[in-house]
Amino acid sequence: MRARTSRDTRWAVLISGRGSNLASLLEAPEVDVRYVLSSNADALGLAKARRAGVPTDVIPRTTSTQAKSLDWEWVDQALRARAIEQIFLLGFMRIVPASFLARWRGRVFNVHPSLLPRYPGLRALERAYADGAACGMSVHEVIEEVDAGRILRQRSVGIDNANLARVEFLVHLDEARSVREVAARWRADL
Repeated sequence: MRARTSRDTRWAVLISGRGSNLASLLEAPEVDVRYVLSSNADALGLAKARRAGVPTDVIPRTTSTQAKSLDWEWVDQALRARAIEQIFLLGFMRIVPASFLARWRGRVFNVHPSLLPRYPGLRALERAYADGAACGMSVHEVIEEVDAGRILRQRSVGIDNANLARVEFLVHLDEARSVREVAARWRADL
């Protein structure tokens, strides 16, 4: 029996926008991205996935009175139908509900533009830069508490004499590299 490798892990990626970090994964021959879902039908990342031959879907809204709610039961069923094992949230601008995370515990990861646990939530990089704090990125496990899961990788960038646009560029380079490294080195027994 052959040993499992990172290439044997079937990944799904959830996005909301451009899909620039998704592109890094799609270009990695050692990472098996099998499915891309978006909360936004106009997300440019969907076209990137399609060009790479990866199936895509837009997550439907629930029929409940909460018009903005995503149908997480549908997401769960779609992922299981494709035998997905791990999930990356890359620029996915939604809170994942605890009920979904309970079913996928230890298998959902996020990239965040700060050195967690500092600056969780939205506009993290801008807040860190404005405070003159260390800037960087983190890849972490997603748990019920926002941006509070186990950290798998962190990288900081120097901000000496750099404007915010330059810092954002450097952080984004580290995000793409780190996402690819974490996914490529993943083993089912980690």
